[in-house]
Amino acid sequence: MSNTFDFGRFGKLFAYECRNYVPYYAKALITFSCIIFSLWVVTAVFGLSLDFESRGTVYDIIFNISLFIAPFIPYYNMNDRKRGYAYAMMPASTLEKYISMLLVCMTILPLLTYIAISLSDLFFYLVSACGIGGFFDAGIFNPFGSSVGVMSPLNSIISTYMTPIAYSMMFNVLFRKAKIIKAILVQMAVGFTAMIVAFAIILNSGRETVETIGDVIFRFGIEDVLNFWSVLLLALPLWVTYRRIKNVNY
Repeated sequence: MSNTFDFGRFGKLFAYECRNYVPYYAKALITFSCIIFSLWVVTAVFGLSLDFESRGTVYDIIFNISLFIAPFIPYYNMNDRKRGYAYAMMPASTLEKYISMLLVCMTILPLLTYIAISLSDLFFYLVSACGIGGFFDAGIFNPFGSSVGVMSPLNSIISTYMTPIAYSMMFNVLFRKAKIIKAILVQMAVGFTAMIVAFAIILNSGRETVETIGDVIFRFGIEDVLNFWSVLLLALPLWVTYRRIKNVNY
């Protein structure tokens, strides 16, 4: 049954996870709202004023943090040797579990975060409009705002939204203990190594190598090359996550 898919069974699984797993994320939402509340308190106490663009910088940070931690919270115990049996014994195939996890992590949790941020900002803006606090200028929070004009829409969605979640999903199913700390350390190590390798290639590559790379970019276009790498970097963690769910041993 590992690769079968039944819509009725999948619907029951997805509803079960939304009903039983998603509420674990409520504490994170409360924390995000408290951060916004603290920012509002600072403006009220010190008589400061923040327009929506300035507040949006904080909201970008909060949203990016949420993309990283979202998969860990509801599915933290799914591969635990003792508490993971409940997840392993659910009457669903590997494909159904994978798609359900994908939908919860990629849509439900980010949407809840977006709603929490937007409603919190709107509430404190209305309070500030009554004369308490300094949240001025209403606006609509755009989680992709920092990449607009820099990347294509496809690259923006994949790179700034889907890829961070996909890698957190992968680390969550790969590690059993201290998952978040290990995920941070691994990403730091990979990023540092990639930076060193990139500098080494640039410094030691000959003119022919540079011209070859430039020819590839010129032939296919910079956006096409970036989109290709974005899709490739997204596909890797998604594939690893599926294989890990299928082959996890308790």
